[in-house]
Formats: sequence, C-alpha cells, structure tokens
Amino acid sequence: MEDKHLEEKRLEEKHMEGKHMKSHISVALAAAAILLGSCVQADTQTLELTVEGVQVQQGELITAPSGNQSRVGGLTHATIANDQTGERSVQWCRGNVLLDGTGMPTTQVGFCTVIYDSGDLLWISYLGDAQSGENTYTVIGGTGQYQGATGGGVNRVVSQRGDGRSWTSRAEGTITTP
Repeated sequence: MEDKHLEEKRLEEKHMEGKHMKSHISVALAAAAILLGSCVQADTQTLELTVEGVQVQQGELITAPSGNQSRVGGLTHATIANDQTGERSVQWCRGNVLLDGTGMPTTQVGFCTVIYDSGDLLWISYLGDAQSGENTYTVIGGTGQYQGATGGGVNRVVSQRGDGRSWTSRAEGTITTP
C-alpha cells in the first residue's frame, strides 16, 4: 500500500513539474513574442541628405617618430538637409587626416554629433579617402529617438569651394531606430 502511495505521489510531482515547465515555456514564449514584436516595430529609414560643410579649425600637424604625419583634431561644421522630408539639422565633427610622404591627405577618420531641432543627438563615425572625398559612415547611437540607433552609408563630396575649406556632399544610407 505504501509503495502504491509513493508511486502516486511521484506521478503527481511529475505532473506538477510538467505544468511548471509548461508555465516556464509559456513565459519564455511570451517574452520572445514581446521581443520579436519590438524588433518588428523598429523603424528603418532610407536617408538621402545634402550636406553643406565648412572646416572651422584645421587639425594640428603631428609627426610620428617614423616620420609619418597627420593632422589631428580638425573641426568641421555642417548644415544637413534631408532631401525627402526637408528636415534640417546641424553637425559638428572632429577628425584626423593622415598625410602621405609629400604632405598630401590620404585617409580621414573621425566622429560627428548631429543635433536636431528636437534636441535629440545622433552620433556617427566615419572613415574615408581624403583625396576623393568619399567616406563611409556608421551610426553609433544617440539620444531621444536615436537612442540605440544603428545604420550607416556613404558620403561623397560633390563640389569643393575655391577656398578649399567648404564643400557640398551627398550622403545616402539607412538608419534604424528601436
């Protein structure tokens, strides 16, 4: 009789374990559905931008022990127009330019903060060819609606002013906001 009672108790415990396991699976599935739902709600936009920029401060000339030179800490300012929405924003960038043996710029690298009228900030990094004026940019985050943003694209200089310090470029890419 005692064996039968123990067997019934074990079966009941197994049944309860199964219910708890199903409960945990249900919770896990519900959490996954919420997570997937929030991923589906992420907004990816295609960007087409016109950028009017000016070099505000030339970077300091640095010579490495190897003899390689670069200009570090240059500052640029730009006004950005979204060609699709008409929205305008401003951008401040700090960057470095690597120079070849003759002192000509070869590679540019840096980061920018885009400031929107709402007060939201978007941070990007860039790397490119200083001769052609083409660089790739990567969205690395931001504040407000850009918190957790990702994306990137290409920026190409389309015209350079005679002063050598101001230009117009076109940027194309995507941005995904959570």
